[in-house]
Amino acid sequence: SGGILEMGVHKGKYFSVLKYGASKSDKLIGIDAFFEKIGVPLEMKWRELAIKNIYSNINHVWGDANYVEILCGLTISFNSEELLSKANSKFKFISVDAGHDAKNVRHDLLLAEKILSDDGIIAADDIFNPMVPEVTQGFFEWAILDRGIEKITPFAYCANKLFLAKAKSNLNYYDFSFDLVTSSDVSDIYQRAKDFIAENESNNYQPQFLGSKYLRVTA
Repeated sequence: SGGILEMGVHKGKYFSVLKYGASKSDKLIGIDAFFEKIGVPLEMKWRELAIKNIYSNINHVWGDANYVEILCGLTISFNSEELLSKANSKFKFISVDAGHDAKNVRHDLLLAEKILSDDGIIAADDIFNPMVPEVTQGFFEWAILDRGIEKITPFAYCANKLFLAKAKSNLNYYDFSFDLVTSSDVSDIYQRAKDFIAENESNNYQPQFLGSKYLRVTA
C-alpha cells in the first residue's frame, strides 16, 4: 500500500493508468501548474475546466474519482511534509514529468526521494530526450550532488521513462523486469529488448547505470 503521485498531470491519461497499481485505500495525487505555454498559466476558467476534465477522464475509466486529489501549482511550491500528510503514507509510485528545466527536475527528484517508500518506484520522464537537455542536466545534478544515503538508482528504461528504486529493492525490480521481457511470447512488444539482451550477452556485457544493473526495454 501507499500513495501514488504524478508531478505533471497534463490531461490525466497516464494518471488514469496509474490506478492499475492502486488499492482501494491508496490516495492518488496529481500536481500541475496548468500552463497555456511555458511561464504563462491558464486563465482561471480554463484551469478549472482542465481539472474538471481530468476528474472526468478518471471517472470514465474507473467510475470513481473520490480517491483522487489534483493540486494546482508549481511542484517547487510543495514540500514533503505536505504531500505525505495528504497521502497518509509514503508513496509507492511517483511519476516525475513536470517542469523540464534543470532546477525543477533536480527539485522534483529530490522531493520524490524524500517521500518514496522503501519498495517504491520513481518514473522519470524525458531523461534522455535530446529535445529537453535540461532534464538530463537536472537528473545528473540530483544523482551526483543530492542523492541520499539510500542511493536510488535506475533499473529499467522504457517508453521515454527511466524507472528507479532504492538500493534495497532495485535488484528485485530489475530481475522482475528481466524475467518479464525474456519469458514473454508477445514478440512485437518485447522483441527489441530481447535483441538488446542477446547482443549484450554475446559480448559478455552487463549494462549498468549509476552502479546498478539496468535493462533497456525500448529506445
